[in-house]
Amino acid sequence: TRHDDLTALTLSDTPRANSEALERIYFLAAEHDLPVMIHSNITSKRERNPLYLPELEDALRDHPRVRFIWAHAGTSMEIHRHQENLVFLFDELERMLGLYPNLYIDLSWTVLEPYLLDGDGQPEARWVKLVESYPDRFMIGSDVVGSFKNLGKHMSGFDVFLDALTEPVARKVAKGNFLAILPQGTGASASPGAAQR
Repeated sequence: TRHDDLTALTLSDTPRANSEALERIYFLAAEHDLPVMIHSNITSKRERNPLYLPELEDALRDHPRVRFIWAHAGTSMEIHRHQENLVFLFDELERMLGLYPNLYIDLSWTVLEPYLLDGDGQPEARWVKLVESYPDRFMIGSDVVGSFKNLGKHMSGFDVFLDALTEPVARKVAKGNFLAILPQGTGASASPGAAQR
């Protein structure tokens, strides 16, 4: 969907989280109990508001049986080149987590810094509190593509944030939450929010 300059490489309709083309994927995911990871920027590199958020909210609302993993919470390097910190991101995530039990947040790539960790590399207290408030809805990731030789280094960057969480929540965020949203038969539960049971 809308993801930095990749969107500009398409012809005709702009790819959106609520596009007709993705409807078939969502129906397939619901039918086979598959989670959908969606790369959908929350805004453009110029706008200082959640310009594209309604597109994602349409998909979340219209497909409650689909577990959506929002890749790096709608942020990206390109957005951060133009806007260092999306001041609205925290409040929007908090609101959406309360509204959509089928929304899961991938904390990879551009979420660790500048959001989870402050300028000194210390955990941001309000983010720790948010993750603790929704312990089944967050997961870490790498967003590494191509070469995986530095995967361990990327993942260890989360250690200081995970250490700020209670141990049971840290385990869920590090591994358990992702496993819990996989289809039945893979050691996972099937319905949105099932990891909370």
